[in-house]
Formats: sequence, C-alpha cells, structure tokens
Amino acid sequence: MVEEISEKKQAPIPPPKEISIRTMESDIKMMKSGGGEIPTYKPVLVAQQPEVQSEINIPGYVGPEKSIFKASGEVINQPTNLIGNDKKFDWKPLVMIVVAAAAIIGLGLIGYFILPKLLFK
Repeated sequence: MVEEISEKKQAPIPPPKEISIRTMESDIKMMKSGGGEIPTYKPVLVAQQPEVQSEINIPGYVGPEKSIFKASGEVINQPTNLIGNDKKFDWKPLVMIVVAAAAIIGLGLIGYFILPKLLFK
C-alpha cells in the first residue's frame, strides 16, 4: 500500500504562459531607451499665442467698464465682538428641543414596556 502511494505519477509542470501587452509604439521605445524603468516625460515647449486685441462694436457700448469699488488701501477697524452682549438668551428653542426629546423617549418606553402587555395578554 505504501509502495503504491510513492509510485504515483505527478503531472508535468505546465509551460509558462505567453503574455503580450498592447502598448503604444512610443511607450515601447521609451522602455527600451530607459532600460525598463519608469518612463520619464520629455518637456515640451509650447509657443505662446499672441494677445488678440479686439474692438467691441455694439450699439450703446461706451467703453471699458469702470470698477464699482474703489480700493483706498485703508484698513477699517471691524468690531471684535461679533456676538452682541446686549441680546438676552432665547430659551424657547432649547426648551422645545428638550420637550420633544422627552416626548420621543416617553413614547418609546411606553411602546416597549406597556403596549406588549396590553396587546399580548
């Protein structure tokens, strides 16, 4: 029995798969020239486009627009206390939130403890 197990034939190792990668011709050249490293990008100089001066020929157009705001360079002192101390604290929204939370919790407790006893006697 032991001899039969040791005499089992193993399947031969399959040959490696051929892998082909589709790339652009420029990528292949870059890989060959760079030795297979990460490709580096070549700087490209782009010609600057000349500025185009155009005249606006629209009826009623007077000329270039003038700025609405004038920058005087002067710093205006802003009040540092943005929250006014003269206002009294309004308790109404806080009380309403607390009452609503208490009502929700109360309804939840009633639904959990009392309703099952009434429904499933």
